[in-house]
Amino acid sequence: MSREKEVLQAALDVLYKEQDNINGFTGDKYWSGLKNNRLTFYMHTFNYPLKYPHDPRDIDTPRFVNNLNFHINLRTTYGVDLVTRLDEWGMVQYQTLELFKDEIPKELFAELIRAHHEIVAIRNPHMKRFFDWAHSFPLTDLKGLTDANRAVLKEGLEVTNLAQLGCCFTSDLTRLKGVGETTARKWRALAYEQGVAWMAEHGPVELEKPMTGITSASMPQKSAQQTKPQARPKVGRSKKHRKGKNR
Repeated sequence: MSREKEVLQAALDVLYKEQDNINGFTGDKYWSGLKNNRLTFYMHTFNYPLKYPHDPRDIDTPRFVNNLNFHINLRTTYGVDLVTRLDEWGMVQYQTLELFKDEIPKELFAELIRAHHEIVAIRNPHMKRFFDWAHSFPLTDLKGLTDANRAVLKEGLEVTNLAQLGCCFTSDLTRLKGVGETTARKWRALAYEQGVAWMAEHGPVELEKPMTGITSASMPQKSAQQTKPQARPKVGRSKKHRKGKNR
């Protein structure tokens, strides 16, 4: 099989799965709330884009990727959806609601990142390479941070790599003990300088340029046998969500 056909088949495989999600066939992808086991979360993928505004004056928050031609909602059995957003570091952000405070498990947060990255890997491989690099870059390799700084970040926000630091809002960092606004902005600047250095060597990562690739509208339809509904599995319990990332 040629490389072009392999890429096309990989894209079809992912899009078929996302089409199943749209039809309500989410397989075993269910998570119960940490405190309320009657609350259930599941992901729902839409194959059309959402645009997120960027304020050029705002230097205290990460930007969001607007060249995606899909988006993922975090749905609940309470009938409330949370729209997730992929930021420029490959981390997932979503709004915090009091109703779901301390309910979203860490495993679900990790699965949201994995699901976004899986699709991005096919439609924008260069962006996925940047995400992989940023997520694997330990703060111990980031010049400008002291051991005490790293300890504060790890203890307060469970931040241990470059992607996690880059996606922190300044307001997240200033809630840490002994961290003021000047220090918070300095730490964010260190992360961005490292990212700029990577792009200078490997090429820029475009946040606004439309992605290429097939969409659900151009997909051949699956047979009735392929779209057979799956049984809903038993919901299990999970550990607590990582702090500071449920924006």
